[in-house]
Amino acid sequence: MLQTIIIDSGFETNIKQECLLKGVFAKLIFIIAFLAMFFLVSGNRESYSGETSFGIEKKLPVKAKNTSQKVKDNGNGSEDFRLNNYQQLYGPNLTLANLNTKIYVSNQNRSANISKIETEGQTTINENSTAKPKVTHQEKLLRREASYEDSFEKVGAHFHIPSLLLKAIARQESGCQPFVINIQGRDFYPKTKEEALELCTYADKNNLSYDVGVMQINRYWIRKYKLPHTLLLNPIDNIYTGGFILAQHIKRNGLTWRAVGYYHSQTPWRALDYAQKIRKHLLNLLDS
Repeated sequence: MLQTIIIDSGFETNIKQECLLKGVFAKLIFIIAFLAMFFLVSGNRESYSGETSFGIEKKLPVKAKNTSQKVKDNGNGSEDFRLNNYQQLYGPNLTLANLNTKIYVSNQNRSANISKIETEGQTTINENSTAKPKVTHQEKLLRREASYEDSFEKVGAHFHIPSLLLKAIARQESGCQPFVINIQGRDFYPKTKEEALELCTYADKNNLSYDVGVMQINRYWIRKYKLPHTLLLNPIDNIYTGGFILAQHIKRNGLTWRAVGYYHSQTPWRALDYAQKIRKHLLNLLDS
């Protein structure tokens, strides 16, 4: 009887030890899995520190994020990409390096202009309720820009690119219109997102060159990263993609006019012509 009790007691002790080991092992597995998931997520994603996220960010590689903030622009872009005729064409010299110092005043002036437009429009309606106020192309452009102001600011902060530079590119590419589709060099202006999607699908199926949305994202990028058309027709995602593309050129060439020109084309004369157009838009934005 005593021997049986001793055997039973030893067996019970072994069972308790085995259960304890299993519990500890299960907890260790849980902790390791949790830590692995945490580091995987934090290692693969770099999101903007604000209260927004970009739906298309998951489709684009993090490695292209601009890390060239320390590169200084000499005012001409680079030694072999000088735009010496800028002073003759557009007045005082504008460098990309000093652009940020001019943005605050420009934003204040632009906000005042938009308020003035809205006030004058309301006055016209009150004076003649049967007549619709005439809105100029410039007034429409300012209103569209104002509606995407937050997107330009957040994307600019995310990629360390002056927001005004993104606005200038958006002006040149689409006039800040979200559904513009360019197919083989011809602009189409659908009224709805669904119509724009149909145009994208048509161009894709027929192997035609096309550009989409606010920043006119080209088919090359769409196919390279398998970007959904429906996301590119969301202004903030389109602006984010444009910022991503520009950041890659800045990473290779610094914050220079060459990088700006390469957003459009890497053919030298096309890049030069495009950079001149963007600089003109920048000056207009700073003066507005």
